[in-house]
Amino acid sequence: MIGALIIGLLILSLGAYAIFSYIYYRIVRKFENTISYREMLIPFWNIYLINKIALGKPYAIPYFWICLILSSLLSVVSNNYNQDIIIVTVCNILITLTWAIPIALIAQKLGKNPWIYFVLLLVPTLANKGASEIITVIILSILAFDKSVSTPPNNEEEPNNTTLLK
Repeated sequence: MIGALIIGLLILSLGAYAIFSYIYYRIVRKFENTISYREMLIPFWNIYLINKIALGKPYAIPYFWICLILSSLLSVVSNNYNQDIIIVTVCNILITLTWAIPIALIAQKLGKNPWIYFVLLLVPTLANKGASEIITVIILSILAFDKSVSTPPNNEEEPNNTTLLK
């Protein structure tokens, strides 16, 4: 009975990972046509590719490692102090910020208002009710499946424009 439950949860988790990977793939394909879906199935590589598109190549690697280490540390702190709602909420907000910033920058590069995506990713985290995963899927799906295309940078001197305010 327990074995069947574990296998069911494993299949469900792999299915969710495949769906997220496909959504990431659709977003990345708007910027780089050479990326394959199998490449997006590689753990951490897909997150690096999203950061590379959002921040530009020279900034993607340091941001990726900083966010990975920060998210891991904040998850440990959040789990150790799960009785203190303020610490848990602050940790969750900081973890969400590491993901909301690149998504907002990608939205901006697709010609959308980055602040809408930034706020929509941040607000469910403040509610702390578990709806943030569903809203994240919806927001990423809008970016992935709409007809928007990447906009070229305004300035040729500044090819990796990563500012949210213009």
